Amino acid sequence: VSYWQANQILRNNGMLPLVYSALLSLVFTAAPHRMLSPRFVDGVHASMFVLWFYTIAFINEPVPFAYKSILIFVSRIFTGVAFGNGGFTMVLNSLYFMSVVALTFVDEFYWGYVGHEMFGSFAICVLAWLGESWMIKVVRATVDTEASALAEHMGNNLLSAMCDAVV
Repeated sequence: VSYWQANQILRNNGMLPLVYSALLSLVFTAAPHRMLSPRFVDGVHASMFVLWFYTIAFINEPVPFAYKSILIFVSRIFTGVAFGNGGFTMVLNSLYFMSVVALTFVDEFYWGYVGHEMFGSFAICVLAWLGESWMIKVVRATVDTEASALAEHMGNNLLSAMCDAVV
């Protein structure tokens, strides 16, 4: 395969991002539980960023840019909330926004989407932060509930033992 043929395949094949995301989803769901460390999840999230950038910058299908932008926006919301790590989500969405701004230097067509991407990146960062803070609150409440139940159980056992000792 020559360079020109490979370039045409990469630029005109909208199936590549779908196959990539399907394989990534398969790896993520089939991975053993011990492998799902925070770094692994962040790696999957970072590879999704590569997919977003590839889709927006290199695929020259007859699909309008606005349609691709909406699909990527929904994907960014899902990955930001599902994968958590608000700080990393902010970094990836900021990089994505800067890549759209960089595309404006290549083609003025993209200037119309800079405001949309800026608002979208901000909204996704806020959603990721809210989702992460909500998950932390739920975990804290669960731990507090379990600790309270354990303390109650220990208190009941202690009182029962003291009553048995008195009798």
